Amino acid sequence: ARANSVTNDAVDPVSGMPEIKICAVRVERVGEPQLRGYHPYPAARAELLHRLGRLDEAVAAYREALDLAGTAPERDRLRRKLDTIGQPD
Repeated sequence: ARANSVTNDAVDPVSGMPEIKICAVRVERVGEPQLRGYHPYPAARAELLHRLGRLDEAVAAYREALDLAGTAPERDRLRRKLDTIGQPD
């Protein structure tokens, strides 16, 4: 799909220009050290490990996320996820 394209055949009455969709992105690789201390990282890792059936690693990642979580609702959600390990979905 094209990133920059005319999205509407009508033109602006003042400028006479058509509506254009413009897309610009910058993609950078984010390494693990930059994410250390950010609880969603081990939480996402735990979820993926759980889905892969790597339960011991998932438990460790959920516990890491719990240690890093900053609010009670975040910790409650992570505890609920941790409690589901070993139980059928």
